[in-house]
Amino acid sequence: MAGARSIADSSPRATGPAGGQFEAKVGTHFALALLANTEPFGLPGVIVNQIEFQRGGQGHLLDDVIARGTTHQGEQRCLEIQVKRSMAFTKNDANFASIPDT
Repeated sequence: MAGARSIADSSPRATGPAGGQFEAKVGTHFALALLANTEPFGLPGVIVNQIEFQRGGQGHLLDDVIARGTTHQGEQRCLEIQVKRSMAFTKNDANFASIPDT
């Protein structure tokens, strides 16, 4: 597991009324993939070896669930997930205000 939780990081239970429950379900999918040593959804060809939660204080813009793993060729991959029950994928969506344009 990565370094200690910073002051700016928060518990999934403290980040919204039901958000923590949904976040836990998404995290559980990646935990099961880690335990089963298999590919999770969203990371084809990758075996998960680490899962992190709430890492915004460590510079992760999409910080709810972070899955790290390795491809069969030995390349490192990382999937950062912002767990939401619903959202609009628009440039003006407040959920994405901190993400720079590319």
